[in-house]
Amino acid sequence: MISPLSLDDSYPACAQFASIGLASRRFHSALFNHEEGRNGRGEYPDDSAATGSRLVSQLNVHAPVGSTVELEQRPYGPGSTREESEAIADRASVVDDRILLIDELPVQSPFSVKIMFDRFRALAHDWDRFAYVVDLTEAKRPNPETRAALKAQILDISPRVTHLAVAVGDNLLMRAMARLFAYGMGLTNVTIHATRAEAIEETRRAMGR
Repeated sequence: MISPLSLDDSYPACAQFASIGLASRRFHSALFNHEEGRNGRGEYPDDSAATGSRLVSQLNVHAPVGSTVELEQRPYGPGSTREESEAIADRASVVDDRILLIDELPVQSPFSVKIMFDRFRALAHDWDRFAYVVDLTEAKRPNPETRAALKAQILDISPRVTHLAVAVGDNLLMRAMARLFAYGMGLTNVTIHATRAEAIEETRRAMGR
């Protein structure tokens, strides 16, 4: 459904993969040492967070990377293992310059929402404006606590979003809910699609690609 990794010919492949690996390692280090801080004083140096858009935009990333853990269809919380948290974070990725993807979990939770949007922000760190795709084809309706967490995260990024494309499969209820939820967050440039591939194609078109 999604094309393989697409590399910029002007940028050596080995350097590109080294860059994305560095971004991933920095993100995971920041994620799992959040309480202590990288410098041991409860704060992070300026270069300690994942600088995803500077590094990862050299690649066309269509699938989660960095973890081989298979997540179960259940809500995940703070008791999740490091590997599980990494696998959740990896569901936020870059598909093209200034275009991101959130591959939503079948069962969401406030914890998983925070983990994915932390990664999302790291990847979009250097972009004033961007578009993104949300794949809800496997997602179930979130509970009230999770909807509140989603609302807070989306409201925070909405001023920077130029286009949102949502993949919902054949679920007519999810289609209606996704559009209403997005409009409620102030996102008016929204398109709904049956598949992730269609959503990515429309997002690229909206971005003038």
